[in-house]
Amino acid sequence: AAFVLLAALPLSPNGKIDRRALPAPEVQREQVYIAPRNPTEELVAQIWMEVLGLPCVSIHENFFKLGGHSLLVMRVLSRLRETFQIEMPLQRFFEGASVASQSEAIEEMILAEVADIPDEEAEQELSKLAWEKRRT
Repeated sequence: AAFVLLAALPLSPNGKIDRRALPAPEVQREQVYIAPRNPTEELVAQIWMEVLGLPCVSIHENFFKLGGHSLLVMRVLSRLRETFQIEMPLQRFFEGASVASQSEAIEEMILAEVADIPDEEAEQELSKLAWEKRRT
């Protein structure tokens, strides 16, 4: 949500508020741009930029202060699911609505998932990956 102070509301010829004539609110951005520090942050920042339609996103900027809203959150969560093969809970998104905190959450979720894989199964998966790499 944003507030824009106006001297008067723009009116249409029939006296109703002309919503199209309302000025767009200015989004307050972080003064210092902090670039992604690792591949996870790069991917999350790229998803945010595409969803929010922004040219760049600093890793500590708040999703909602950048113009994000609940419908865009769902788009981001869907893109995170596709990219990282994880299910980030909606509550977790709201708890840390920055690229840095979401990247940290993603890495924690992936590590927890990997820790649950039995050693034998992990070795089989690594063997498959090595075999596929040799074939290409």
